[in-house]
Amino acid sequence: MYPLHHHNRKAFTLIELLIVIGIIAVLAIVVVLTLNPMALLQQSRDSERLSDMNTITNALNIYNEDQGGAANYSLGIPNVTYISIPDPAATTTAGDQCQGLGLPALASSTYHCAATSTYRSINGAGWIPVNFSNVTMQPPLTTLPVDPVNATSSGEYYEYATGGTTFEVAAAPESQKSISQSSSFAQGSSQNLIALGWGNGSGGGSGGGSSSSSSIAFVQSAVTATYSGGQSNITLNSVKAGDLLVVMVGWWQYGGNSPISSCTDNYGDVFDAATLHDRPFLNASGMCYAPNAHGGNTTVTMTLSNATSVSNTLAEFSGIATTTPVDAWSANMVTGLGAGAGTNNITSNANATTQADLVLGVVTDVTPFQDLSAGTGFTLISSSQINYNGTSTVATEYTIQSAAGSVAATFTDPNSGDYYVDVMGAFKP
Repeated sequence: MYPLHHHNRKAFTLIELLIVIGIIAVLAIVVVLTLNPMALLQQSRDSERLSDMNTITNALNIYNEDQGGAANYSLGIPNVTYISIPDPAATTTAGDQCQGLGLPALASSTYHCAATSTYRSINGAGWIPVNFSNVTMQPPLTTLPVDPVNATSSGEYYEYATGGTTFEVAAAPESQKSISQSSSFAQGSSQNLIALGWGNGSGGGSGGGSSSSSSIAFVQSAVTATYSGGQSNITLNSVKAGDLLVVMVGWWQYGGNSPISSCTDNYGDVFDAATLHDRPFLNASGMCYAPNAHGGNTTVTMTLSNATSVSNTLAEFSGIATTTPVDAWSANMVTGLGAGAGTNNITSNANATTQADLVLGVVTDVTPFQDLSAGTGFTLISSSQINYNGTSTVATEYTIQSAAGSVAATFTDPNSGDYYVDVMGAFKP
C-alpha cells in the first residue's frame, strides 16, 4: 500500500485580491484619463465632418462641370440657410422654414428644412437643393451626408448657403482640439466652422461657431508682363478656399481710355473691378478682386479694351471678409511731381469698428525701369517693367492697419518730372 501524500495548496487571501483589484482600477482610471475616449469620439466625428464637407464640395464641382457652369442651373435661393436637420412638421417634400426646431435667429436670411421623407435625397428635394441625379454619367452622390450628431440641442448640423452662382457648406466642430485648430482648417467666413465652397457664398452662418475672422496674412503672389495686347493670364497654385484674390494691374494705353473689360478665373468666378484711374494715351492703374476664392490652382484672365502693354500682380491674402470686403478706395494721378511721387491719402471710415484693414497700392510710373521703394510701413510685393515708346515701372505694395483711420499708400521715386497713376484699396477683415 502506497502512503498518502497531502499537498497544501495556498490560495490568494482576500486582502491580496483586493490589492490586485485596486491596482487594476487605478491603471484603468489612468488609461481612461490619458486616452479620453469622449475626446477621441469627438475628434472622430470632426474627421467625418471634414470628409463630408470635401465630399459635398467635390460633388458640386462635378455637377458644375457636367452642367456647363452655374449659369445653367440653380444652386438654391440666395439669403436662405439650408440645414441638414429635417423638420417633422414639414407637410410636403418642399420642406419649410424650420419653424418647429427652435433654431437661433438669423440677421439677414431665413432657414430651410427638408421633409423627413426626403432630406437625404439627391434629386433636389434633400437638404441641399441641387438635383445631382441630372449628372450625365453617374450621380456623384447616392445620398446626402448629414452631421454625425445632427441635432439642434447641441448645435451640431450642416449648413448650406448660396449667392446664386456660388455656395458654401459648413459644419461646427465639437472637440477642443479641432476648435483650437479652427484657423488652420476653417476655410470659410466664420471662426470655429469647417467651411468649404467657391465664389462669394452667402448665408446666415448660425451653426456652432461665432462670426469672426482670422488674422490677415499675405499668402503668395505672382507677376506677369505682356507687351502684345490687352489680355493676359496669371496663375497662382494651391490657393486656399475662402481667401481673397486681388489682381493689381498697370498698363500703357494708346488711342484713348482703356478700362478693365473683364476679370475672370478658370472656375467661372467673375472678379469685381475696383476704382481705376488713367491718363488717355499714357499710363493707367487698377485692381480687380474676388473674396472667398474657389481654391486650388487658379488662373485669372484680365482683359483691357485698349492696352498695348500690361503688368499684372496676382496676390492672395487670408483673413479677409468673404462678402462685401471693400472698406474704401482712392486714386491719384500726378504729372511731373518729382522725387517722392506716388502718394495718395484715404480715410478708412466705411466701418469705424475695423481695427486692421488690409491696404493695397499699385502705381504705374513713367520712369526708366528701377525698383521703386515701398512707402513707410508698407511691404513691396512686386516691381516690374512695361514698355511703350520708352520704359515704365509698375509697383505694388501692402500693409495692415493697426487701427481704423487715415492711411496713405506711398512709393518713393528718385526721378523727377515723372507721370504716375496710383490706386489704393482697403479691405476689411
